Amino acid sequence: MIATSRPNHLPREFVSALRQSISKALMQVTDALVGSISSGRLQRV
Repeated sequence: MIATSRPNHLPREFVSALRQSISKALMQVTDALVGSISSGRLQRV
C-alpha cells in the first residue's frame, strides 16, 4: 500500500461543518418521511 501524506486528523472547522450539514440533511429527510407517512402515502425524497 502506498502511504499518503493525508493527515490523520481533520480540522475542527471542517468536521463541525460536516456534522452540521449531515445533521441538517438527516433532519430534512426525516421530516419528509414523517410528513409523507402521516399523509398516508410514501413519496420518493
